[in-house]
Amino acid sequence: MKRLYMFILGVAVAAMCCTMSAQSIKQTFLSMPDTLCPFFSPQQRLQLLRLYDAQAPDSLVNLFGTKSKITFLTEQQLTMSITNDVEYQLLQKADTTYFIQTVCAPICSSVVKAYIANWMYVGRVNAPFNDAVFPKAEIKDGELQWTDCTPTDNLGFK
Repeated sequence: MKRLYMFILGVAVAAMCCTMSAQSIKQTFLSMPDTLCPFFSPQQRLQLLRLYDAQAPDSLVNLFGTKSKITFLTEQQLTMSITNDVEYQLLQKADTTYFIQTVCAPICSSVVKAYIANWMYVGRVNAPFNDAVFPKAEIKDGELQWTDCTPTDNLGFK
């Protein structure tokens, strides 16, 4: 009887640990440090999620005075338009959150950083090709994919 009790207790503790360590993408977004996302206060992040959940077409004026909104949301992924030229994406894979910052002005380029629990920085994720001056990252079908946006002539300037 004591073995059965210990087994049940062990399973319960393991289940609680797994539940506590796994955050939803919404919880991850809400717990994001202001240093990583200075465009929004914590209250504005919550308001963005509420607007998206309500399927409201409205956008939110961020702390820099431009309009922002969440454009895509699943259990693993969050995509938001910060300005017309800036997009942020979050992707959760296992215990890692990938934070993708993409700027298009006029050529698109992305920076991807990996974090584990409590936004502990793991490192930068580089494009799989080394010769790209302007690598663009995006999430497709739950996977991080890269495109080389480097122009072949004059780096896109006329």
